[in-house]
Amino acid sequence: MLNNLIDRLLKTIDWFVPAELQKNNAKLWQARIFVISHLLGPCSAILIMGYLYRVLEERDFAFWTICFLCGAFWLLPFGLKFSRTLFWLALFSFCDLTFISMFGSFFYGGVSSPFLPWCLASLLIGFFYLSDRPMLVLGVFAVQLAGLCAAYVVNGSFPERVPVHELSTVGMISALCATLYTSMMAIYYAYVMTAQSALRQEIEKRLLTAARLQRAKQEAERANEAKAVFLAKMNHQLRTPLNAIIGYSEILLEDIGPHADATNQSDLKTINNAGRHLLSLVSDVLYMPKIESDNVDLTLRPVDLGACLDEVASTCRNLVSHNRNEFILEKSENLGTIETDERGCARS
Repeated sequence: MLNNLIDRLLKTIDWFVPAELQKNNAKLWQARIFVISHLLGPCSAILIMGYLYRVLEERDFAFWTICFLCGAFWLLPFGLKFSRTLFWLALFSFCDLTFISMFGSFFYGGVSSPFLPWCLASLLIGFFYLSDRPMLVLGVFAVQLAGLCAAYVVNGSFPERVPVHELSTVGMISALCATLYTSMMAIYYAYVMTAQSALRQEIEKRLLTAARLQRAKQEAERANEAKAVFLAKMNHQLRTPLNAIIGYSEILLEDIGPHADATNQSDLKTINNAGRHLLSLVSDVLYMPKIESDNVDLTLRPVDLGACLDEVASTCRNLVSHNRNEFILEKSENLGTIETDERGCARS
């Protein structure tokens, strides 16, 4: 029941709040406080002005000026709905309340005036709505306070339109209303500060997490650099003996005669082919850009399928024979050529 009542009340208040201010939660609640305070705040003025209406023998321009300026507060929520801006309305509200408190204090009671507590309330309201322009708030307040002091000096005293002892009761009511008015804003300010504190703690946690991620990133980069150096060295260290094996096997193949033992010639060719194949594998496996990109480059060209199978068979035959097994390759005489990556085919 209570929640339904609160929801209905908020919907009524949000009718005055433009859609632009409802997108941000902080601005939405600031606008809601503005609407609530300007709908309920002038009720305290009714108590004060009603009391003055009863005790004053003559209601002159000062009385009706204050009544008019207090009634203007009720128009501000409608001004917010149609103007769609809070700044100028908040500035007018601050100036209006400051003027009413100074003007009313001068004509009705001076330092004992029921309007005096609203001087501090107006200053707090100014900082609440215009927190991003504190010098403007202080400037407006200082000018109006200087005007009150100048009027007092020129007049020589405060006009005694109402006996001071008759203002004590309404003064207590006015002070209570001003306290409630400012307490509403103080509660909202405390809520905002609590939310900001929680947000600040969350930001600090995120910053610590970001710092840890940055350190992990730097460590990963150092490890990656070390890996690249290691692979570059290994590439060089492996290619050097492999080139020597390939070179010497080619020299032996050139030196061997055409009538040499076919087995020795086949073994030398196997050594040479295996060395070349191993060299290509080393180049592919230890080439850093290929490792990082996880790509395999294929070089397609015509390959004699029979010769490719013989090369693979000669490599495998020696490995199989160690376990007293026999490797037999059965194929047709002329298999023709295929277009493929010879190194990939041999690797498979």
